[in-house]
Amino acid sequence: MNHLVILGAVWPEPNSTAAGIECCKIFTLFKSKAMKLHFYCSASKSSFRLILSQISVKTKAIQLNDSSFDDEIAALNPNVVLFDRFMIEEQYGWRVMENCPI
Repeated sequence: MNHLVILGAVWPEPNSTAAGIECCKIFTLFKSKAMKLHFYCSASKSSFRLILSQISVKTKAIQLNDSSFDDEIAALNPNVVLFDRFMIEEQYGWRVMENCPI
């Protein structure tokens, strides 16, 4: 099965933000392609966040600048990784490149 990991700066809040709505559209698109979805985030969970398990998206709270992410991403070895902001790509992109063979 193909896996998609989305690394987010915040947990999606579709009832509060346009970004949350767009994130849900991304989930729908990739689920239609029969991909298994994972959402990783280092932010605190808001009471307004979408409960992603209700739409079959696995979640993982990750620590900023922590090598435990390396083991997690290497074990999953996703087909696609999506960064929701450039700053997230700067924080985690190099870890993904080092731990997931192309």
